[in-house]
Amino acid sequence: HRVDRRQRQMCIRDSIIFLFFINFFLFLISGDKHHGLLCGNAEATSGLCRDRTSGIASPPKQAADQTAALQETFLFATDMKDLIKGLLIAMADLLLPRLCIVCGRKLNVREKHICLYCMADFPFTRFWKQKHNAMADAFNASIQKGLDAGRSFSETHGPEENQASQHPREPYAFAAALFFFHNGSEYRNIQYSIKYKGDIQAGRHFGRILGSRLASAEHFSDVDIVIPVPLHWSRQWKRGYNQAEIVAKEVAEQLGAELKTDIIIRNRRTRTQTELSAEEKEANVSGAFCISSFSAGGGMEQERISHILLIDDIFTTGSTLYHCFAALRTVFPPPLRISVATLGFAG
Repeated sequence: HRVDRRQRQMCIRDSIIFLFFINFFLFLISGDKHHGLLCGNAEATSGLCRDRTSGIASPPKQAADQTAALQETFLFATDMKDLIKGLLIAMADLLLPRLCIVCGRKLNVREKHICLYCMADFPFTRFWKQKHNAMADAFNASIQKGLDAGRSFSETHGPEENQASQHPREPYAFAAALFFFHNGSEYRNIQYSIKYKGDIQAGRHFGRILGSRLASAEHFSDVDIVIPVPLHWSRQWKRGYNQAEIVAKEVAEQLGAELKTDIIIRNRRTRTQTELSAEEKEANVSGAFCISSFSAGGGMEQERISHILLIDDIFTTGSTLYHCFAALRTVFPPPLRISVATLGFAG
């Protein structure tokens, strides 16, 4: 198996080298056409542009010719880059075909991770267009449940023991997901491939799509900090990455916000949530998150933060995101808003 893989790698390397020399040769051939643009038009590029009848230099005409030459040169270089890139992808696809992450169909040169057919039927939630939606209502219901439990504690133990829970009115938490997630749908392969198959590039691709959709919504435009749901250190060491962090990085870039991975800590390893009931999921992640000592000690300029966005790969019951929210509330009280976003929504 190692020998076969090494042979494939050597074949790909040799193909890339061969394509490079082919395209370099094509570049040299086409250079005659653009010779005046790249190095040869003395009147346009050497400062010797003169009126042919008087011999007097014509600076305006010279500047215009230089600008036009530079523009055409840039377009030519861009076309060459796209041509080379397309040829390299086509050659690589012959050796190691790229497949649609959803249906497994072979992708063409211009398709990335998902084919046009699956993209045409993509189950967008469009939650980012609505301040109030099914995901936001479910998440805010969890927040309200937590607030009610805090009031019940206060009534039982007295106000002094629960003084920290006295805070201003909790702002409505916005929530959005990129697509609907159903176990019977092939689109579940997106989350499965990113989380369990190590498809980091797909995570970045769909993270950028999610981020661009959030950036188009006015109520997400003021996000200051993006925080991914953390993995326990042992699970991240075994997996090699945190899928929520990959998505969060792209979302933060699209929103122009700061990515922070050192605020929330997962202080114990929890069971996988996949096969658990709603009650079991709640108990599984209860108390699993805390705030780092740096953040808890006021290490951040909290006065400049008005909106935090939590990122996870999928929203089912919202238990994981809620307990991250509850941990953040210990150091980021209202009126600061904490919202959530995920790739999939299975609520």
